[in-house]
Amino acid sequence: MRNQFSARSLPAVVAVASLALLSGVTGCASEKGAEAGAGAKTGGRVVGQQDLQGLEMHVVSDAEATTDAAAATAVEPACVPLAKAQAFWLPGSPVTKEWSKAVSKPLKPEASDEERLEAYGKGLADTTTRIALGSYEGNGAKEAFALLKTAADACAGGYTDDFPTTIGPGAAVTGGDEALSYEMRFEVVGDEGPGMKITTKLVVVRKGGTLAIFSAVNEIGVAEDPRAIVSVQLDKLG
Repeated sequence: MRNQFSARSLPAVVAVASLALLSGVTGCASEKGAEAGAGAKTGGRVVGQQDLQGLEMHVVSDAEATTDAAAATAVEPACVPLAKAQAFWLPGSPVTKEWSKAVSKPLKPEASDEERLEAYGKGLADTTTRIALGSYEGNGAKEAFALLKTAADACAGGYTDDFPTTIGPGAAVTGGDEALSYEMRFEVVGDEGPGMKITTKLVVVRKGGTLAIFSAVNEIGVAEDPRAIVSVQLDKLG
């Protein structure tokens, strides 16, 4: 059967960095700043551990964000921006970029190596929410938002052959100047026919010249609603 898959075997939209559970580090990173260590305050505008105490926040390096975005693709060219948006990609030419990642079931800092290995094995049951924050000049944020809306409208029927996808409206998001919310449903098709069903959630919010993208993924089921994280991030933007 083909329903056993790695984080890269779904489109990068559905990739969860389970290996981060083994690192035991928390924080966030920006394109113009160093990574924050465990318990450190981020210093940037993207949400970090100091903002979301109920979740485990993970460091996202420039290299990780760039690699994930580069790997994300879609069968239909018009759908590529939507696929990449779920993998730390920010459209257009943001002046600054920041990334963070929240895991819904944090691992205790004092966990043993055996417990960390066990957590890695079970990590697919967690929801990981990727957060990408970009600041733009002029109408850059408006244009980036419009690009993603156009892609979602064009790709309602899905954008991958290997894993049939449908895209529909997600739970309404309030706050910011403009907001989009989508649910994307994947059905993993194996040699024996349809198999695992996965629902990811994508929220895009523009607030002034800032664009924030939230991609919630659970590789074995339905991702948790990211709106609580969205609300905290918008509050932090002021």
